[in-house]
Amino acid sequence: MNFDCDINEFVKGLEMVLLKGKYKSLNVSKTDVINSTVVCMVEPSALEENECLITLSNAGATIAAEYSFKGTHHEEKLEPAMFFFDIERCLKYLKTMNKKENITILKGDDLFIQQEMDSFCMPLSVEHRNINFISRLKSMSISGDTATFGKTLLDTCLLFEGNLLAEAIKKLQSVGSATYKIDYDGGDAFSIMSSNFHKTDKYTTVIPILRGVGNPATVEFTAPISKFCEGTMLFYLKDDKPLILSGTNKKLVMAPYIRAN
Repeated sequence: MNFDCDINEFVKGLEMVLLKGKYKSLNVSKTDVINSTVVCMVEPSALEENECLITLSNAGATIAAEYSFKGTHHEEKLEPAMFFFDIERCLKYLKTMNKKENITILKGDDLFIQQEMDSFCMPLSVEHRNINFISRLKSMSISGDTATFGKTLLDTCLLFEGNLLAEAIKKLQSVGSATYKIDYDGGDAFSIMSSNFHKTDKYTTVIPILRGVGNPATVEFTAPISKFCEGTMLFYLKDDKPLILSGTNKKLVMAPYIRAN
């Protein structure tokens, strides 16, 4: 398999689905990633003959992420293909390359990425240990103001500007617990709050919404989602159920974080 793509889109997508940052772990927060392995799927586009759709997906035990963008393939007839590789190893080499020049990706027994003057080769991974969660992410249904993940219907939908949520997450990170509680009361905004491990300190900020549909809902999660938040975004939620964050060419699903009493 042989295809070209924008190096900046490829790097951006890998960083999005890696989602490196602070996560809650027992009574501390620590820097972690969703998973070190990415699933890369390349499919033919229905719009243009040599255009292809590149989808990068990743999942851990409680979170799954996906980012898609377009490329150009060089196959006579492109058959859909899926392969796995180490994200951080690939990023290490990509970040040394020319950001103004497209890359050519060749998938054979190994992964080979090249530009006019530079190239690198690295092994492919055999599998992704959370491929079932990725399959559930791909099969979830979003229809207008509702989303269905597995058998769970999420019928509260909030439309908002992603940069406002990104700024809020950065503020709340000062609390140090890496947990965030979203509370929507049916009005024209939702609040997001973080408290410390002893619940003595709380930081709350309010984010206006462009549109809200559905019942009031509250859900808590742990994930450094600020990198994922850009452009107009949608939250699909329900009390203490999986939370879906969706935007142009990207989606993220998180299991609710349930505090021990």
